Amino acid sequence: MHDKELLAFTFGFWKPKIVLSTYLIHMLDSKELEAVIYHETSHQKYYDGLKVFVLQIISEVMWYIPLTKWSYQNYRILVELVADEFAIKRMGSELGLGSALLKLIKNQLKINPSSAPAVVHFADETVDYRLKQLVNPQLTIPVKIQAWSVIFSLNIFVVILFILVIA
Repeated sequence: MHDKELLAFTFGFWKPKIVLSTYLIHMLDSKELEAVIYHETSHQKYYDGLKVFVLQIISEVMWYIPLTKWSYQNYRILVELVADEFAIKRMGSELGLGSALLKLIKNQLKINPSSAPAVVHFADETVDYRLKQLVNPQLTIPVKIQAWSVIFSLNIFVVILFILVIA
């Protein structure tokens, strides 16, 4: 793909394809590029695009059940961490992926100096978790949920089941 943007993503549901912009290919060194390709290969291999899309649809259709949005948001973070781990295992080190991620963040900050790393377009809110995991691979990422969200979701679920039984 010829573009002036730094793009790396996996596209498609049934036969996902990896797309890299030429700008990205020229900016990264061979180890960084290999790490990015392994990262995207994980998304391709596990059909992450399809899974994330389905969870997004469920969270939007069932907006009144807070657990659906929570599941969607947390799954997006987890698939990025799994893809990073896949790349690190294939590379044998965090260096290529970490270096590529830092270059992408620095490039984004040059384009938009007021943006913080947490809003870099290529990683959304997952970049903080990804950086923490790269620095300390033994660190467990807390998956937090509020009690009210669980209680409210369960109550909605019970009401839906009750309506289905009566109907």
